[in-house]
Amino acid sequence: LRSRMLEWDHDEDRDVRVLLGAFMLFPRRVYAEIGGFDEGFKFFVEEFDICERVHAAGYRVAFTPRASIYHLGGKSFGAEPLRYYLTFQQSRERYFRKHQSALQANILRISAFAGIFLRLVGWTLAGILMGSRRARAKSMVDVYRRALPKLLPLSSTWTEANQAQHSAEK
Repeated sequence: LRSRMLEWDHDEDRDVRVLLGAFMLFPRRVYAEIGGFDEGFKFFVEEFDICERVHAAGYRVAFTPRASIYHLGGKSFGAEPLRYYLTFQQSRERYFRKHQSALQANILRISAFAGIFLRLVGWTLAGILMGSRRARAKSMVDVYRRALPKLLPLSSTWTEANQAQHSAEK
């Protein structure tokens, strides 16, 4: 946590908007009242969702430096960067659709597509220009090439997400 949320001092108790989800404690009644974790989030962003719902229910989210845990991050996906990225992207979109708007979620998807496209171009150039990194570049080009179609606005995940949003609004 200290290495990621640098905008405030971590030496004192304080109210915060969100905590990273590796270690959170809730009173049982608060957890039950807000409905616990949304299981629609496979990984990532679920802490933003639950903290948002805690605040909406009128409770505080607080950080204390007196509690700590050692978190072995990055173990859930291992060497599967495509699955990692797509799962992260789906969770971000779910959060935006749930707490912001479908328009913002769509803008997020378009920006993710543009980012993946630029990474694909960058790694392609790296593979051409940097012989020593050619194997790594080839691997990353493959990952980003497979990710692009899944982020297209007309892909099935896009269509399903929009249909689910419209169904929820009715």
